Amino acid sequence: MQKIPLTKNMKRVLLFINEFIQSNSASPSFEEIKDGAGFKNKSEVARYLMCLKDRGWLTYQRYKKGQYEFYEWLHKNR
Repeated sequence: MQKIPLTKNMKRVLLFINEFIQSNSASPSFEEIKDGAGFKNKSEVARYLMCLKDRGWLTYQRYKKGQYEFYEWLHKNR
């Protein structure tokens, strides 16, 4: 499955998640992604996470309201 290229904002979200997990050994919350990636509201975060998942760049599962467990983030072809 060939991955669809990322937009600038999708790449920003993906890189933030990657860096957060490397630094904290845990997945970030919506609020942390919103603040860390520089968005104004959590609905933007939800939209970009859905796009990343649909495009094959990220897999995750929701485990609490506003919090997800990210299983795979692929940072090839940045």
